[in-house]
Amino acid sequence: FRRVLFRSFGVRLASEDPTSPEASSNAIEERVVLPPVAHESSWIDALCEEFVRDKSISHVFPIGEAEIAALGEYREALPRYVSVVSPDPQVASLCLDKARSLEHALRLGVPTPESITILDQEGLRTSVRQIGFPCILKPNKSFVRIGGEKALILEGEADLSPLIQDWPPETGPVLLQRLVRGERRNCHFVAHKGQIVARCEDIVIRSDRRNGTGIGVQWKSVKPTEELWDFCDTLCRDLEYHGPGNIQFLRAGDGSELAFLEFNPRLSLVAGFAVRLGVNLPALAVEGAMAWGDSSAPPPIKREASTYQSGLVMHSLFGDLQGILETRSELKSNELFRSLGVACRNFFTADEHFSWSLSDPLPTLLLYRDLIFRLALASFRRIRRGVSL
Repeated sequence: FRRVLFRSFGVRLASEDPTSPEASSNAIEERVVLPPVAHESSWIDALCEEFVRDKSISHVFPIGEAEIAALGEYREALPRYVSVVSPDPQVASLCLDKARSLEHALRLGVPTPESITILDQEGLRTSVRQIGFPCILKPNKSFVRIGGEKALILEGEADLSPLIQDWPPETGPVLLQRLVRGERRNCHFVAHKGQIVARCEDIVIRSDRRNGTGIGVQWKSVKPTEELWDFCDTLCRDLEYHGPGNIQFLRAGDGSELAFLEFNPRLSLVAGFAVRLGVNLPALAVEGAMAWGDSSAPPPIKREASTYQSGLVMHSLFGDLQGILETRSELKSNELFRSLGVACRNFFTADEHFSWSLSDPLPTLLLYRDLIFRLALASFRRIRRGVSL
């Protein structure tokens, strides 16, 4: 494990969009176009064709949950010499199923909020009466959205009635949970055969939704909280977890309650922040995939690098602007411009940025080009209409 640590690899980007900003990076040696991952069998067939075409490919590193699910379903179709930088398919499947992962955490003594799986309108009505307001509704699969959102907070009957009348059948099973208000804690790690060998932790300061749901846009590094990592150790040991992961918790503002949120069998959105903190989780994940067949125990590896710093702030200007664009209809004109001001202030005060490199600027420039144009156009139309919603 340690002997081959941080070996360099050539990188190929495989996606359905050959014009994506990531494809313009000078770190990408080749672009491979695949069918949409929603067509799993076609996606796997196209991926396997690449292995036939070039037998030098040694690793597949899935980034998204849909890709992890597809690779888990068809893992046997891949050549044996190709390592998948992802947990065992059965473990990944459990983690991607929120209801199952919550049951698993509860069985191991990890604190979890009261949760009920919902299948239809009547089940929703009955379960809300059981749990009470406020509560939160979320899809059972993380890569599915409900009403275009990652989660919906139900404060009272006014929030519930529209859902009862217009249930989104494409969502599939959803989870209803008692709402725990507080800060979101991200525990990022790489595990080797059930043992966490590298870790870092951050707090989500802000997300792209005003109610705190959605995707994080501002994070602060903190010293690993031993209480949380005891739970992470327990979960990983029980699953014999091997590979990268991200376990999220919610802690009430007064510290009176802690709740397991979800177990993501992948690197998180802010994997680059971990590298900045001296914990190269992507490299460790690849090296761990290479060492999976080694029967020996992993060598002792310091969980925190000597350069690990608490209190560093990372900001995603792109996420901030994207969130403003998506929620602009809910914002009054003064709120819209105030949000833009907050995004700009956080951009200039952050220690680290989600996407930017002086040596490789093109992906970031392309990422922002269309977004800024759309945001400017929306703001101009708002000014012309003089509408205050």
